[in-house]
Amino acid sequence: MANSPSTSSELEAVRRRLRDYELSLDRSKRKRLGQFFTGARASSLLASLSFDDAVRSIVDPMAGHGDLLDAVATRAAMHGQNVSLTGVEIDAPTSRLAEERLSFAAAAYGHSGEILNRDAFTPAIWRGARGPGSFDLVIANPPYVRYQSHSATRAGDSQPPTAMDARSALRALADSVPDRSESRVWLALVEGYSGLADLSVPSWLLCAMLVRPGGTLALVVPKTWMNRDYATILQYLQLRFFQPSLIVEEHGVGWFEDALVPATLVVSRRLSVSEALVPLTERAVSDSLMTIAAIRPTAADTQSLVGRVFPTPDPDGAFMQWLGSSEPLAIPHIAIRRVPWAAQQSAVLSRARHESWFKAAGETAVSVSRFAAALPPSLTHALGSVTPRPTTTLERLGFQIGQGLRTGCNAFFYVQAVGAPVGAMQTVRVSDTLGGITLPVPTELLRPVVRRQSEVSGFAVDGASLAGRVLVLHGWALPEDAPSGNCKLFPERLAALIRRAATTAIGPPGRQVPIPELSAVRTNNRTRPASPALFTDASNDRYWYMLPDFAPRHQPVLAAPRVNSGSPYFFLNTSPPTLIDANFSTIYSGSSALPPPALLALLNSTWSRACAECIGTPMGGGALKFEATQLRELPIPSLDAEGSARLSEIGQALSTLTHARTDESLSAIDTIVFAALFPNPSDSQSARNRLLALIADRQEQRVRAPKEAIL
Repeated sequence: MANSPSTSSELEAVRRRLRDYELSLDRSKRKRLGQFFTGARASSLLASLSFDDAVRSIVDPMAGHGDLLDAVATRAAMHGQNVSLTGVEIDAPTSRLAEERLSFAAAAYGHSGEILNRDAFTPAIWRGARGPGSFDLVIANPPYVRYQSHSATRAGDSQPPTAMDARSALRALADSVPDRSESRVWLALVEGYSGLADLSVPSWLLCAMLVRPGGTLALVVPKTWMNRDYATILQYLQLRFFQPSLIVEEHGVGWFEDALVPATLVVSRRLSVSEALVPLTERAVSDSLMTIAAIRPTAADTQSLVGRVFPTPDPDGAFMQWLGSSEPLAIPHIAIRRVPWAAQQSAVLSRARHESWFKAAGETAVSVSRFAAALPPSLTHALGSVTPRPTTTLERLGFQIGQGLRTGCNAFFYVQAVGAPVGAMQTVRVSDTLGGITLPVPTELLRPVVRRQSEVSGFAVDGASLAGRVLVLHGWALPEDAPSGNCKLFPERLAALIRRAATTAIGPPGRQVPIPELSAVRTNNRTRPASPALFTDASNDRYWYMLPDFAPRHQPVLAAPRVNSGSPYFFLNTSPPTLIDANFSTIYSGSSALPPPALLALLNSTWSRACAECIGTPMGGGALKFEATQLRELPIPSLDAEGSARLSEIGQALSTLTHARTDESLSAIDTIVFAALFPNPSDSQSARNRLLALIADRQEQRVRAPKEAIL
């Protein structure tokens, strides 16, 4: 195999230049194109995990400057194999560097290779020998780019594809899948993924379709792929068309210099066509286990992410051998767990059964009771041999779950109360966008609102103590709007504020829009309907400055921040007319078996916090997102009347506190909750200790590791 000293040294020189190139890139361009390169260490590890002796053809559809292709070329040489390498890169300067790098790698190791300076979502690329199902190994680091705001007309090849381009290209690719029955499933997924998803979702679909049956898909993805809303379709795809073989997680944040979310390496084996055509709901329950390894930053040295743990000439290969053994010996800095396939399938079907594409993909209806209280697989692993009693969900108990108020323009509709009301008037301060002025407003036009986490100091909020207010202007109008109903006219200073807002444009530079024309504001403007019963205020007309009627989810009994610096916490809305902002997930309606104070205590228990850690989505800066859809999956213990009454007493006491939760109150809650889940006292204590450790571990994973611990 060719490997001359000159080509090897030239390849090393190119690799060194690439680091300087990365540092020279304009940050706005990197963000626009998703140019956060994989790096040598993560690339080498993924190549080791995904390459085997059957691999001959390899593609990276989002190649960057060639980190992954270089790593696979090196790994193939270590196996003594010649391979064909193909890369696609949209950015011309980056593509030229990748081409130079790959030419030296091919010469050094005896491979063949090509780099195409194209948009990967160009259907003409993926035809003939490069068509769907053509590659033994598809390896990629999909770009995580919000691409919906880009115009449909692109200036050159350095603009990311538009949403329309990406979906259109995937349709063409799905249409060219050789088996027509399989093609219909791919088309269902292509048509079904959310238009609000970032570019990683269509990129993942593109990569998956290129893998031949029996081939390997190897991706670098953020840890959020396991539990964010838009990822449900990807989780389904993985189980429908692939058998996930290995998942390697970053414990903490540090593999990528600019990353805010931990990364994950996902390696899957493509099923045969006949296997993939069987819907998930019709497949036998598998007793197979999926291997998940979590690597701490302390396992790394300057050359390898596991170099300190496996100090050999090939640490990544040694890690792969260790991981593949039937019973790996425990080693420091790396934790391993085996997750049952059946649990993963149950969790995915539980989420996917609500999706519009589910039936189109050939799936049949599934019983709600079958999946309503599935435990998160990582929670089951943490509990070990300790098994809880069957659980339920909030919805099955009669509660409803949603999201708080989204006004469409907080800069106008949200104001700040200044001082106490004087008679029927309340002085308020408006946003800086509208001048930051103060003016008197009739109190009947104001409703208290919780806008931010900082406004919740304990376990409950009372509208009387809040400074935030929402302008609720139903039944009033500007004189020039010539109301057709029995409307009052705004006081002059409030009218002047509304007129000023009507001519104020907001938004990013170059895309500013007048407030009345904002997408979620202009729909407020409706004239007299055919049926006056559609409106509840005195006038049959509505104008842009009138919010729609508030729904129960806007004024719930309990709420939790959607983004949390620690574990999600819940608070009671002691005066339900108080509105809750869309920054919060909300719980409304109710259950006679579980009064709101009891639910408050239950949801702040160690059990609920641990479940939320497993279900929630890790975000940048160590935060955890816990959305309404994830709250619906929260497994809740079934409590008897005595347990519910005792929790209600504790919850009532909690609601009077004005500070953070105390260890004493949490311990009392946990005693009741864990006794309901684990009747054996020793199991109850063991489970609580394990879940406290799980919470601490998950919070640690979300925090960026110090640089000295990474290198």
